[in-house]
Amino acid sequence: MKTHITALDLHYLVQEFQSLVGAKVEKAWQKLREEKKEVLFQLHVPSKGKQFLKCKLPEIVYLTDVKDKFPILPPGFAMFLRKRLNKTRITHVQQIDFERIIEIGFETKETEYRLIVELIPPGNMILCEKDYTIINPLENQKWKDRKIQKGEQYKFPKSEVNTLTVSEEEFNSLIDNAKRDNIVKVLAIDFSLGGVYAEYICKEAKIDKNKKSLTDAEKRGLFKALQTLITHNIKANITEGEILPIELNKPDKSFDSFNAAINSVFRETVEKAEIISEEAAHKKKLTKVEKVIQKQTYQAEGMSKSALENQKKGELIYEYYQALKDIIEDINKVRKEYGWHAVKEKYKGHKIVKDVNRKEGKIVVELD
Repeated sequence: MKTHITALDLHYLVQEFQSLVGAKVEKAWQKLREEKKEVLFQLHVPSKGKQFLKCKLPEIVYLTDVKDKFPILPPGFAMFLRKRLNKTRITHVQQIDFERIIEIGFETKETEYRLIVELIPPGNMILCEKDYTIINPLENQKWKDRKIQKGEQYKFPKSEVNTLTVSEEEFNSLIDNAKRDNIVKVLAIDFSLGGVYAEYICKEAKIDKNKKSLTDAEKRGLFKALQTLITHNIKANITEGEILPIELNKPDKSFDSFNAAINSVFRETVEKAEIISEEAAHKKKLTKVEKVIQKQTYQAEGMSKSALENQKKGELIYEYYQALKDIIEDINKVRKEYGWHAVKEKYKGHKIVKDVNRKEGKIVVELD
C-alpha cells in the first residue's frame, strides 16, 4: 500500500479540494518531536460542517472527519498557525505546476496569506504574506538556489517540465533528448508520473516500456495516452494495494471520491497506531502499579517482621523486669557516689550488663 502521493495523485486530489473554498479555519494542531511534521487543521466547510485537513509531511495530505490524538497544548508552530489563521477563510487551493506542492490561500477583512505545503522530501509547511514573503516556516531549510527562512522571499522549486501543460512538440523533444535507460523511466522521473502511471500509459499506447528510442507514431500514441491520463474523470479505487484516483485495471474496491479512498486506508492506519499506543501506555501503567504493589508488599513484610521482633523484645523485658529495675537503681546509686568509672568496674563480666558506655551514658544488656 502506498504511503505517499504522486504529482498526478495530487492533481486529482486538488480537484476535490475545491470544496474547501469558503471554509473557515477553526483550529490547528501539531504532533511532537519526531512526528512534528504532522499538522492538522480543523475546518468548517460550507454545507458539510466540521472536517479536518491532515498534512503528514512529506507523504500525504487529505481530508478526514476523524481527529486522532494530538497534544492538548500545541507546539510553537501550531500556536503560530492558530494566531494567524484562526477565523480566516480559504480562498483557493491549487497545485503548483506538476509538483507535489499545494498552495492554500487564506483571507480576513484586513489581510491575505499563502500557505505552502511541500510534499517533496524532506517536506515543509510555510506561511507567507500575499507577496510570498515568508512569515514563518515549520522548518528552516537551505539549498543552493533556495532558502526557506523567515523574511526571505519564497521561491518554488525549479521544474524542468509541467506535465499538465506540456505541448506535443516539447514532449517529443524531451523524450528524444532524455538520458534514461528506457521510456518508462523517462515518463516516471522526467515527467514526474511515477512508476505505476508511467507503465500504464506505455501499456495504453502499446509501447514496450523498455524501449529507449521511439518512432514519431509511438510518440504520438504516448502523448495521446498522457493527455487521457491527466484529464480522466475521477473514479477512485484501490487496486492491488494501490490507492488510485482513476481506474487503471479492474478495481478491488471503489469509492465515491479519491479523498475517501485515501482516508479509508490512513484512518485504519491511525486507528491501529492508537491501539498500539494505548496498549503500550496500559502496559507501562500496569508495570508502575505492579512496582508500587511490590514495594508495599516489601514494606508490609518489613513491618510485620519488625512487629514480631518488638513483641519478642517486650516479652523479654517483661520477663526480666525486676532484675533490670534492680540493676538500673544500683547503677544510678554507684554513678552518683563514685562515678561512671566505678559503674564500669563493678559490672565488668556481668551476666546481663555487657557494656557501660560512659560517653553516651548508655548501658548495653543482653537478655536470653
